[in-house]
Amino acid sequence: MVGVGPAVAAEAGWERYGETLREARTTLELAVTVPPAEPDAAARPGEPHVTSARSLALERELTRSGGPERWARLADDSLGPLLAWEARHPSDLVRTLEVHLRNGCSPTRTAALLHIGRQSFYQRLERIELLLGSEVDDPELHGEWLLATCAHRLLRSGERIGARPAGHPVDHPVDRSVDRSVDRLGADQREGARAGTRRSPAYSTAVSAKPTRQVRSPIEGAALTR
Repeated sequence: MVGVGPAVAAEAGWERYGETLREARTTLELAVTVPPAEPDAAARPGEPHVTSARSLALERELTRSGGPERWARLADDSLGPLLAWEARHPSDLVRTLEVHLRNGCSPTRTAALLHIGRQSFYQRLERIELLLGSEVDDPELHGEWLLATCAHRLLRSGERIGARPAGHPVDHPVDRSVDRSVDRLGADQREGARAGTRRSPAYSTAVSAKPTRQVRSPIEGAALTR
């Protein structure tokens, strides 16, 4: 499983490199612990899987700006009647709504992704609209409902793993390691710039002495070959 952070310009410097590295770590953590809205988007055991920060942008923003209490409030404020129905009648209505919104409200696409017939989908859609008191194709509600359904999925993932939901901001040892590495590399870069070189002295020395040397990654358990 690989998480990829946002792309940054080569000349951006180590501060931006550190930002994208931290976003990649959050993306990877979310990809591992939070089930995707669409069944086919899940990684199959034993198969390589790459996910990008862009594909989990909404999840990253929710974890950055709050935790379980806020997610529960967002979900309940927007989807209260729907959540109450699902609590009494096991169904898949909340996920159906999220997948439908994520795919441009296309009945054909939504039914295919959920592996159900169009008639079954329309029955679910009718129930959703009845419970929420609004039509799903109302564009003014799309943003609110998409945010709420995603918040509900994050909340459920935390309940399933019985721990802090992935991506929730805490003082994590990997974050501290990344911060130290970025600061150290930034200092090397500045030292190299003062010397009039394009690469830091530490990097140049390592490469000239042993081009295939293993360079430790700031993330534990990973390494980069230079």
